[in-house]
Amino acid sequence: MMAAPKPAERLLALRERSQYLLDHIDKEVERATRVQNALVDLLDFIDAERVWVRPDRREKFSPDGAAPPNSRIELTRKKPRAPHARR
Repeated sequence: MMAAPKPAERLLALRERSQYLLDHIDKEVERATRVQNALVDLLDFIDAERVWVRPDRREKFSPDGAAPPNSRIELTRKKPRAPHARR
């Protein structure tokens, strides 16, 4: 029987998938938006008192590229980052 992947291996896979979303944002904007919105909801649940993450860092993005009303977030696209070297 195969052993379950170690937590660090799972995090590496998650980082690779996340980087794919960022590198291919034109094709994956809807999916990346759903992930980002779910992460904001998770932060609201885990850190309801907003101790770890400031409220201004919890804004949800919308798939059409518009920032939520009264948002201070500037929506810009960064150039893709180089892949991380595995150790």
